[in-house]
Amino acid sequence: MGRHCSQESSTLKTAITIGNFDGVHRGHVFLLEHLKKIAQALNLEPVVLSFYGHPKVFKEEPPIQYLLTTPDERKELIQSIGISRVEFIKLNKKTMEMSPCEFIKEVLIKRYNIKMLFMGFNHHFGKNRKGTPSYVSSLVSKYNFSLMVMPPYIIDGQVVSSTMIRELLREGKVEEAKKLLGRDYKICGKIEGGKKIAGSVLGIKTANVMVSPLKLIPKPGTYAVWVDLDDNIYRGALYIGNNPTLKKEFSVEVHIIDFNKDIYGKTVCVRFVKRLRDDMAFKSIEALKKAILKDIEDARNTVI
Repeated sequence: MGRHCSQESSTLKTAITIGNFDGVHRGHVFLLEHLKKIAQALNLEPVVLSFYGHPKVFKEEPPIQYLLTTPDERKELIQSIGISRVEFIKLNKKTMEMSPCEFIKEVLIKRYNIKMLFMGFNHHFGKNRKGTPSYVSSLVSKYNFSLMVMPPYIIDGQVVSSTMIRELLREGKVEEAKKLLGRDYKICGKIEGGKKIAGSVLGIKTANVMVSPLKLIPKPGTYAVWVDLDDNIYRGALYIGNNPTLKKEFSVEVHIIDFNKDIYGKTVCVRFVKRLRDDMAFKSIEALKKAILKDIEDARNTVI
């Protein structure tokens, strides 16, 4: 996982962007690619400063299913663009109380020797959200750095945002979310044994995916998915819900198609391809089994 901000001054001149970058969606990629390109042209080191945590998570207890990407996922996605230096600032009361001026002086200048700051058109930082592009532009002469403000990234007449993607996923619209993300939305987690009711009662083998409580899980229902496991990719049918027919608690369970190995204790990543149906209660175990077998066949035909 990325480093916390170094307490030592940097001798390298840098071009920096700051933000949560949750999701690293197509709008973020648009900004990050420009950061990389211009930094290279000006012989500056491109740096992305992100955060451990998120303001929504920090302010609410217990943790909520909110994040599109964990810090590890965020770092990997940003580095895949070609920006190797991705660092994380711990989001706590102290950092959230820093004014924009304090943050620029104490972090961007002293620690990172900033020469250019990239901001999204609607980005803000610092106490009371005061660090808007307009406000920061009034500080560039005083602190001797340049500011570049990136315009909105628009798809089908709408500005791409993490908020919009969260809304789509909570509605189960994974295909629409993919269009804004630029890739399939995914959740990762360790496989745990669970109650194995699906296997013992229905004769259908599923694996319980233990997802981080901070990670956003799409709307309950059944989905056709790709399953990444041990450097291999498999078709799968994923169930999210409260198992109303079997009276179980909430679970995220994946059936890996044409696969019959013991994977308990392993970590898998599940990538959403298409929503198949809503979560629902069935009148009998046989009706549930029939529906699940249809889900598996639908997923087999969808994920090609």
